[in-house]
Amino acid sequence: MPAGSFIERSKPDHKMKYLADWIRHLSQESFQAYSRLQELLKDGVLEGFLNLNLEKTTPTSRRLMFNFSFPENGTDKSFSISFGQLSDGQRMLVALYTIVCALEEQDYIICIDEPENFISLREIQPWLRMIEDLVHEKGRQCLMISHHPEMLNYLANEYGTLLYREESGVVRSKKFECDKELLRPAEIMARGWE
Repeated sequence: MPAGSFIERSKPDHKMKYLADWIRHLSQESFQAYSRLQELLKDGVLEGFLNLNLEKTTPTSRRLMFNFSFPENGTDKSFSISFGQLSDGQRMLVALYTIVCALEEQDYIICIDEPENFISLREIQPWLRMIEDLVHEKGRQCLMISHHPEMLNYLANEYGTLLYREESGVVRSKKFECDKELLRPAEIMARGWE
């Protein structure tokens, strides 16, 4: 995910490689989503986050910049870094929250493979609750793939679907079922019982 943006993209690509282009588009065409993203990032997603801006680098290109402030010796130390200078986990959080903010008011199916990569469970739980709210309150749909034990324990009992391959090679699905009184979903999967 590079920090530079050479064009605006009205939708994300499937690997989120051009996130800066999509955010650039949102800043122009969906100010509500762009403002909501900044509000969420400031509200505990990225520690010390103040705001983001698209710094002009040439007449047609921009660089996605993040402004931070941290208290140091009684004063605020402010600095800016480009999107590319954020950690992998921070970039992933920005991508995940951009998806939610941009698609909150639109009727899409969100498909995400292993959103917890590079992110601790503590960091991703607020995002998971937002996705649950979108599903329950607004009728949105989300297809999420994960092998992470904590994610399985958090989501599998209520939302889990197990994909399995028959001997013929056909892939089937069934509702994930377990007796949560005995073992947690991750333990059942680790033992190969499902």
